[in-house]
Amino acid sequence: MAFDVAIVGGGIIGCALAWRLAREGASVALLERGEIGQEASWAAGGQLVPAAEPGRPRQLVDHWVASARMYPRFVEELREETGAQLELRFCGRLSVATDESSLDQLRQHYARQGPAGVRVEWWSAAQVRAAEPALPEVLGGIHWVDDGFVENRRVVPALARAAAKRGAQLRTWTPVARVLVERDRAHGVELVGGERVAAGAVVNAAGAWAGQVGGATPVPVGPSKGQMAALEPSSMPVGRIVGFPGVTVVPRADGRLLLAATKESVGYDKRTTLWAVEHLLRHTLSHLPGLRDSTFVEAWTGLRPRAEDEVPLVGESVVAGLYYATGHYSMGITSAPATAEALTGLLLRGRSPLPIDAFSPRRFEAS
Repeated sequence: MAFDVAIVGGGIIGCALAWRLAREGASVALLERGEIGQEASWAAGGQLVPAAEPGRPRQLVDHWVASARMYPRFVEELREETGAQLELRFCGRLSVATDESSLDQLRQHYARQGPAGVRVEWWSAAQVRAAEPALPEVLGGIHWVDDGFVENRRVVPALARAAAKRGAQLRTWTPVARVLVERDRAHGVELVGGERVAAGAVVNAAGAWAGQVGGATPVPVGPSKGQMAALEPSSMPVGRIVGFPGVTVVPRADGRLLLAATKESVGYDKRTTLWAVEHLLRHTLSHLPGLRDSTFVEAWTGLRPRAEDEVPLVGESVVAGLYYATGHYSMGITSAPATAEALTGLLLRGRSPLPIDAFSPRRFEAS
């Protein structure tokens, strides 16, 4: 059987795309090297946090903002299709300054957001204390009006069920060796072991492993290790996401407080290390000492897919019929609805409904 689209990778990007394509009647094969959604999508904190940074393309910030705005409908449709209980909260986020140096940095960060279309407010120390009484003395902070989070560990399995319900074929423990290319056009994939899966188009959504799929020019996407931890406090100290220097805390409805996250360039090392746990706990307790009696729940590691220039690869490659949807780095959860919409339009109608020129994989292949 030949499929309309073969998707390599079963994280949130691959599963969201499979669902969207299948909903529109496309025949889809999704091929995952391990279990569905058990890599970066499982390890993430689920934060929906668009922000402008120096050197970051405006189109990328626009993509994140648009994607975050899609989330309420995205989650509601997913609930309707699967009956899944999915936590989605737009509680806002605070980034706070605890000394003059961090205050100056935060003011510069604040000044970049409005011109980039990100809604923010500058809060005085008094406003921060009024909103979050448990916080320590701070000098001020940014209130990110539209930020929130989704329970990523439930969203990805729900996306997989929704895609399967619509007819997509999902295969786990099915590593792809290479894309099959003839006359400069992709026409399927070859699995490790030699089996071939024919398809009219191939989407490489293999996350941190995207550059290891053969058959085409390797793309410069590799792993950025991120370690997180979770506590269970007797009472939740904050009502929104709060970013301190050194750690960000995310309150969840199940009573956990997530501590996020390290960024490490150590290859495919997925060990959870004492250094990272100590780092997260030390910074958390320095800002929220009342958490000392909290129950330590767990710590874990994920490998984010980081592109060489920290801009995702979304679109068709120089090989006709070969598309990429990878390199979203720490913003894969935020990006999923918009990236799935963009590629669904591109694959089925030849045009993305969202601007994605800045994400073209051809920027690397041409060089």
